[in-house]
Amino acid sequence: MTDGFDKLKANELPSHKDDKIQALEKKVVELEDRLLEERFYWALGVVILIDIFSFPPMKSWGGPVAIVFLELFGLVVLAQKCGVDIIVQIIDKIIDGWSQNNSK
Repeated sequence: MTDGFDKLKANELPSHKDDKIQALEKKVVELEDRLLEERFYWALGVVILIDIFSFPPMKSWGGPVAIVFLELFGLVVLAQKCGVDIIVQIIDKIIDGWSQNNSK
């Protein structure tokens, strides 16, 4: 009794078609990664623009500081979901630096 994979087992070398399919799959993954990174950068740009227009009218510094902390948390989550690891590493270093300065 055959399991239907006998042809695949007999032909172990990938064909030219298999190589093309693999190359196309790799291109699709790279494109998806670039689109997710672009989505993150657009969101970051919108956040910066909103901050530029909303912070000047605030009379105290407490509001902007609280908003920045909330934005950092949201941007870290968004960066992780979008696969932008460099941003996560930079923000983690900034937060570690703040926590070390505050503990002294």
